[in-house]
Amino acid sequence: GIGLAVVRKLVGDGFSVAACSRHPSPALPTGNEGNVRFFQLDLADPDSVKECAQAIHRQYQRIDALVNCAGVAAGG
Repeated sequence: GIGLAVVRKLVGDGFSVAACSRHPSPALPTGNEGNVRFFQLDLADPDSVKECAQAIHRQYQRIDALVNCAGVAAGG
């Protein structure tokens, strides 16, 4: 929800975006998909976090901004 909305906004504003998610390719109906690359990531697994960070660094060489939208919602 929120993370995908942030990705859509940044891509729509012309930014190149590295988006991390448990799912390898969330739907991104912006018409500007060329500016976003998805990386699969499991935040509960430290090795997954390290591998994702290394992959982003290889692809982009730098990170200008970081948005953390990871969260858990518990219904009752």
